[in-house]
Order: sequence, then structure tokens, then C-alpha cells
Amino acid sequence: MHGSEHRRLCISIASTDRELLVYLKQLSGGSINNKKNYKPDRHKDSYTLIIKKKEEVLFTLEEIHPYLRVDKKKKRALWILNHYE
Repeated sequence: MHGSEHRRLCISIASTDRELLVYLKQLSGGSINNKKNYKPDRHKDSYTLIIKKKEEVLFTLEEIHPYLRVDKKKKRALWILNHYE
């Protein structure tokens, strides 16, 4: 292994609702990527908001962790908030 074992924080939020991701981007930063849709007759266009700056990731986790419904993700968010530098 090269370098440190420390992983960089990153949040990605995928949705077919681009307006929702634009709103979240205004609140928390990040950038929106478009996912290539190979079957437009079957699937809606999909987008992903990616947040990489440490301050923006921690702010977002602080705001959303009470609303996370997947137990594993909620526990991970709380662990990061309590243990990340």
C-alpha cells in the first residue's frame, strides 16, 4: 500500500429529480454529473450530486443524518461526525 490508509470523505446522492439535486447543491456545494442513459425508452435520466470538500461533507451529514432511514448509513454518518478530525 502506498501513502496513508486515510480515505477522503465524499458523499454522492443519485436521483432522477435534477431540480432536487440543484437545490441540495445550493445548500451544500458539490457538483452534479449526468449519468448516460442507454435506454431512454425504459429509464428516466439520472443525475448524481457529488460532494467532496470536507467542510461541505460534514455540514451535509450534520443536516441529513436524522433523516437517514438505512441503519447502516445512519451509523456511518454518525461515526464520521463523531470521529473525523
